[in-house]
Amino acid sequence: MTRRTNRTLTLEEVGTRFENWRQSRQGKASIPDELWSAAVEIARKEGLNRTSTRLHVEWNQLKAAHGDGRASLAAAGAADVCGTDSSRCGEPAGLHD
Repeated sequence: MTRRTNRTLTLEEVGTRFENWRQSRQGKASIPDELWSAAVEIARKEGLNRTSTRLHVEWNQLKAAHGDGRASLAAAGAADVCGTDSSRCGEPAGLHD
């Protein structure tokens, strides 16, 4: 039987997971709950802005998951990563509106 250790994730490790998922996803698939859970864990340690910028996820969606302690953003209406306009990725909504 293999024992699983409770090792702390790093921002770079989670960033690599997101990059791998983006390269292998089919179409416009939503970010899996497992990745959102990892993103929330990292955001609690590294901060929302740094995490959303590195992972290329929308700041408001990460904040919603972080604040509610949820791993899934289904209730928050998470659509996808902000790959269509990466220049605004990681910024609070309303800065450019």
